[in-house]
Amino acid sequence: MKKIITFLGAGTYEKTVYKYENFEIETRFVQEAISKIVGNHAEFIVALTAKANEENWKTKDPEKPGLKAIFDKKNICYKELHIKDGHNDQERWEHFDQIFKNIKENDEIYVDVTHSFRSTPFIIMAVLNYAKFVKNIEIKGIYYGAYIPKQPVAEIVDLSIFNLFSDWTIAAEKLITIGDSRQIADLIEKTINPILKSSKGSNVTAKTTRNINRNLKIFSNALYTVRGCDISQCALDLKKALNELKKIDINELKPFEKILDNMSSLVENFTGDLINDIVQAVKICIDFNLIQQGYTFLEENIFNFFCNALSINVCDTNSRMKISRVLNYIHRLKTRGEEYTKPLEENELDIKNKMYGLLDSNVIDEMSDLLIDISHKRNDINHAGYRDVKIKAASADKFANELGRFADRFEKITGKNKKRKMYLVFSHHLTDKQIKDGSEALDIDEYIHLPEDLQKIWSNISPDNEDISNEVNAIIDWLEEKLDADDVVLVQGDFGATYKVVNYLKAKGIRAVYSTTKRQAEEKVMDDGKVMLKHTISHVIFREYS
Repeated sequence: MKKIITFLGAGTYEKTVYKYENFEIETRFVQEAISKIVGNHAEFIVALTAKANEENWKTKDPEKPGLKAIFDKKNICYKELHIKDGHNDQERWEHFDQIFKNIKENDEIYVDVTHSFRSTPFIIMAVLNYAKFVKNIEIKGIYYGAYIPKQPVAEIVDLSIFNLFSDWTIAAEKLITIGDSRQIADLIEKTINPILKSSKGSNVTAKTTRNINRNLKIFSNALYTVRGCDISQCALDLKKALNELKKIDINELKPFEKILDNMSSLVENFTGDLINDIVQAVKICIDFNLIQQGYTFLEENIFNFFCNALSINVCDTNSRMKISRVLNYIHRLKTRGEEYTKPLEENELDIKNKMYGLLDSNVIDEMSDLLIDISHKRNDINHAGYRDVKIKAASADKFANELGRFADRFEKITGKNKKRKMYLVFSHHLTDKQIKDGSEALDIDEYIHLPEDLQKIWSNISPDNEDISNEVNAIIDWLEEKLDADDVVLVQGDFGATYKVVNYLKAKGIRAVYSTTKRQAEEKVMDDGKVMLKHTISHVIFREYS
């Protein structure tokens, strides 16, 4: 049911023209104007003190009918709510209780705060926030009639944005603390829906933000249901959608930019690298107290690590089982000896030999130990504690603490085998000398060029355009998805474009360098007496942008 909660004061109200959007009405009472805005089918809950009842509810002067007489004449539904002046805590609690009792399950609530007094605005917002949770109400509008004496027109202002602040804060807190994205996704959609309706769907920037709803929910579902094969792409899609949402010019979203920044922090460390991204998922699971999911992600990431090292499809179930068997064999051989260890089958032995041929033996041994440690804890959870050796409920926080330590161990082990990359935002191929210097001076293991389409953009920044943001942002978006904290980026090209990219990298804490060169001139006298001058440009060092 639609209800309008209003507060009637005891002051002397003169006629004025109340205006809301394209609607105007001349009246003494803002409530009459709000009835026109909301519709006559809504019921007013009129909160009034004894003095307000005498001065403005009842009719004292036939020339100036009270609000009750106006409502009766126009068949506007109402209910009187007699309240005290609110001078002490007892009376303020009574106000809270009286208002709350007049709100029913699933009501649509409109509030008029024009003549609310003393602590009333705080009480009404507390009641509404409480009722949103307990009675599933929806707050449709909060109105204030900005009456100024001797001014011909008083604007009615919709203050609903302050209710939205509350909703967004609660919804963002749910997302950031427990990973529940449903409420924040719905709020984003709710915020932009009026824009879509008014533009009949033609507002392109608003239309694109609808992706955020889908991406938020899919990312949350991927965490809750441990979708290891999908979590990386889900995070990147959400990361991209959030970045786009922050870039577009929608006034209705500007107040919530800081909340959007906090949401972005959830996925900022996802890069598209599966091993890294599963570790990021584990860390988020710890934050969200999704401990069982975190153990599953981390254990399976051990198999991802070896699949990548051995060039095996990470979704190949049989190969993952063989890797598990090999790692268990290695651990048992160390701890129990060959006599108590079942030999590997031939195809498992092949995998073991490939492991030791491609990876440091210490990495393999440490990873086998980690797998056993994780498996014990994961099995304790998965089998509901029905184990000979188990963690009791009173000490169950140990699962989360251990998971954090296991994730740290995993990162340290894989860090020993991790390649440091240099991304080349650069229009030329590296020389042998540059590659050698990168390896020796910067410990670079791998050099990665821009994709062909982005390479064309970087090599052909137009000297005629004043604004090159679109071209540069395409490069930055690609780097955003790829970079790890330890990577290096070589940036050389158009001065303006280079400046923008380097500033982005410095803000992210990523090392940005350029190649210094020296020019050598060599003269050669030709047979005809002419002198030919030959210039040779060679690399000297990689220098960091400061």
